[in-house]
Amino acid sequence: MVRFELRNENLNEIDKIAYSLSAETGLSLPMARMLCLRKITTESEVEAFFNPSLNQLEDPYSILDMDKAVKRIEDAIKNNQKICIFGDYDADGICATAMLYMYLSYIGANVIYYIPSRHTEGYGLSAEAIDKLYSQNVRLIVTVDNGISAKNEIAHAKSLGLDCIVTDHHTCVGEIPDCVAVLCHTRTDNTYKNTSLCGAGIALKVIQAMGGVNAAVHFVPFAGLATVADIVELTPENRAIVSVALSIMNSPDCPLGNAAL
Repeated sequence: MVRFELRNENLNEIDKIAYSLSAETGLSLPMARMLCLRKITTESEVEAFFNPSLNQLEDPYSILDMDKAVKRIEDAIKNNQKICIFGDYDADGICATAMLYMYLSYIGANVIYYIPSRHTEGYGLSAEAIDKLYSQNVRLIVTVDNGISAKNEIAHAKSLGLDCIVTDHHTCVGEIPDCVAVLCHTRTDNTYKNTSLCGAGIALKVIQAMGGVNAAVHFVPFAGLATVADIVELTPENRAIVSVALSIMNSPDCPLGNAAL
């Protein structure tokens, strides 16, 4: 086998690891080097890379505030409080909105959705939209793909007695909104391993937390589509979501377009 000379001093260690990985797995040396550059350096990591599955989904409860979010949603369902999924008008936001709306509808929630007009309302929560939802007897707003920067708007909702749960993936700047729960891996106190989930990816984690992987699998095609459309990094969990999504979408019983479950 031809040995490629690696002149960069920082790659010397990678070269050694690649030889070892090649010997362990039977992969060619160039392939082993490519995997090492992706920080895939063990046989189990190679197996996970070449055979992505939903077993690679991280524990949803390792996302900060997930327990608070699930409890408040379950309380709203139990007490028949109207829930609004407040989304965004791009592919990620629409997928995330559809996922949570379908899942919560299926488990018996009194739920509606709201996607602001790009042209007349703009992005994210607004006081006008909150007032409209309050007049419709909404008592819990769950944002998807937005909300992390809506501190003032969420304060307005709170003044009306409206509870809010933020699920977002955009950059968190300054203090997080004062609400029931903020599920966002860009929080400075984040502990979640995957820091590249899209908005629909976080919506998928909410479904996984509430119903397990058996519930989440029905919505993986939406999360996979959004992951690609939003051009987020294909970290191990995201890569598994996209891979499984493609497999499902290529099957004759693909749930896209159907009321999943």
